[in-house]
Parts: sequence; C-alpha cells; structure tokens
Amino acid sequence: MDKEVCIQKVAKKDSTNSNIGIILPHIIFGPGGGVKVILEYANFLAEKGNTVTIYFMTYNLYCRWIKWEFLRRIVGKLLYKRYRKYYNLAANIKTCDLFYTNDIKQHDVLIATELRTALLVNRLPKNSTKLVYFVQGFETWGSDEETVFQTYQFPMKKVVVSKWLESKVVEHCNDKVAYIPNSIDLSIFNLKIPIRERKPHTITLHYRTMECKGSKYAIELISKLEERYPDLETKIIGVSKCPKDLPKSCKYYRSIAPQKVASLNNISRIFVCTSLEEGFGLPGLEAMACGCALVTTDYAGGREYAIDGENALVSKPKDVDSMFQNVVRLFEDEELLRKISNNGVATAKKFEFGRSAEDFWKLIKGL
Repeated sequence: MDKEVCIQKVAKKDSTNSNIGIILPHIIFGPGGGVKVILEYANFLAEKGNTVTIYFMTYNLYCRWIKWEFLRRIVGKLLYKRYRKYYNLAANIKTCDLFYTNDIKQHDVLIATELRTALLVNRLPKNSTKLVYFVQGFETWGSDEETVFQTYQFPMKKVVVSKWLESKVVEHCNDKVAYIPNSIDLSIFNLKIPIRERKPHTITLHYRTMECKGSKYAIELISKLEERYPDLETKIIGVSKCPKDLPKSCKYYRSIAPQKVASLNNISRIFVCTSLEEGFGLPGLEAMACGCALVTTDYAGGREYAIDGENALVSKPKDVDSMFQNVVRLFEDEELLRKISNNGVATAKKFEFGRSAEDFWKLIKGL
C-alpha cells in the first residue's frame, strides 16, 4: 500500500530550538486530514532543529474486547507504529505509545491535538512546560458541548484552524486565540491537466462513514446524475472498506497516497463535497488546487475558502436537488466551469503549507 507522505520540503533550521511533545488521541489506522496536518507540522518543527516526540494514546485501545490493562498495553506497543503505513515522519522524530500519563517525558512545549488529549494534558502536574491546544473541530461527536467548552478554558494556548472555530473558542475562554488556517502542499496538489482536456462528465469525491461528512447525500447525488449522464465517471476516495451498492459509475480508491489523490483530482472536472460540519475541509481545497470546479455544501469549515459563484457553487447541507442543479450547471456551461476552476486554483495558492507552518513555529517560539 502507498504511504501517505507528509511534507518533505521544509525551511532552514532555526537557531532557537525546543523539546516539543505532541499527543495524538489514538493509533493511526488510516490516512486522515486532521492527523496529516499535525504530522506535517511535526516534520517542519523537526527540520527546524527542534526535538520532537509524538505520543499515540493507547489506553482505550480495544477496551470493549480486552479487559486486562497489561494486555492492552502490549497490544498498543505492538500496533502504535502503524502510522508508518500511511505517513513518513522525519528520521529524527521520536514516537512512543502512551498508556500511562507518566509515560510523558519532560518537554518545553506539549501540544494537545484533540479533546481527549486536552483532558489528559490538563490533569498533568503543573510545571514549566508550555501547553498548546490545537483545535481542528468542534468535537461534540465524542462528548457533550459542556465538556468541549470546558476544555477551551484550560490554561493552554489555543490554536484554531478556522474562523468559525475561533469564534467558538473565544466565546468560552478569556485568552487570545491564535488563528492558523490549514494549508496544502502545492508541490503535490496543483494543476497538471487543463480542465478543457478532461472528460466532460467526471466527478471526484471523498467518502467517510461519519454522519458529519454527509456521504449518503453524495451517493444519492451520483445516482441522480447517472440518470441524466450515462457516461458519468465518479472517483470515490475513502479509508474504510468499499461501501456496498455504490452507483455503477463509481470506482473506489482506499487509503491512497496524496499524489494519487492529486492525480484523480486532475482527471475530474468537478469535486463534490457534501459535508454537514468540519473544522476546515482540506479535500475541497486540495481539489481546487488541482483545477476541479468545487460543488460543496455551505458547512462552516468550507467558508474558509469557498465563495458561491466565485470559486465554488454552494448549496445548503443535505440539499441534493440543489447540488444536482449546480453540477448540471457546470457540466453544461463551459464558461462558468472554467471561471470556477480558475478562481479555485488562485484561491488554493493562498493556503500554501510553508506560510502556516512558519506561523505555527513562530507561535511556539513566542510562548
């Protein structure tokens, strides 16, 4: 299986360096946008000359099936390096399984990357370590709102990836919140095949099982489009097993490398996103960089870059009929298609990885 390759080209080493710990909430069993972002930052920080350690929480691993702690810890130690199947980390980055809190070493900076990791870090003994809470989503899918808002009040430097998350966090804490938007590797995600040279009725989309991704509406949309366009070709990118009963126009690609994702984007005219809620929404931006015309729902994270009628056509979430009409408009109006595509490429260039990575490093140095 191809590996999910983290960012390779990074900046020159910095004279000021730190010992940085990053805590992930689980073992990595497949590629994912949120994990990719923080591991790309980890590579950047390591290449800057920092000492970087990544911890993978394993305490809750297989709790339903393995009741003995010692056995779960053994399983965690055996499995936590599965990230190597999907991501390349810099050779000088250390990785560890995290079963007990005393497994965490002393660091200058410790970064929590999700609600569970924030709760853990807040329970650690108070010392000179600077704490960062990297917020990539409004995590009510695994907890209640009260607990989520409570984590925003923890004595940590909060970093958010989108403006809507910034407003959520600011509303429930008294601290200054840092906004650093997610970004893409433009050396991978870029325009290679002009949109005029792509097959006329081609679509790419990402499939996820979580309800917030709205994938069932994407499948409904594709079924409806097949009735109008018998030559429709649909590329679906996912991490789970291929869903049963996909529409006949669909070809499924599981856990593929970003270079392959970019290649699929470059042979499709339209990228469809049916998300109901996301912190940011990287796949849509990556597709724009590759020249796809974006048809998306109006979810909060997508508003970071998608502007209806300018660089995307936007519908209300769950509104399959509206999305259908937007796809049809692009398929049948070449001038509009090229306008949305060209403006999307221009937009994506504003979200270059190095810019956000430098901002992230400056924030850590300034703690």
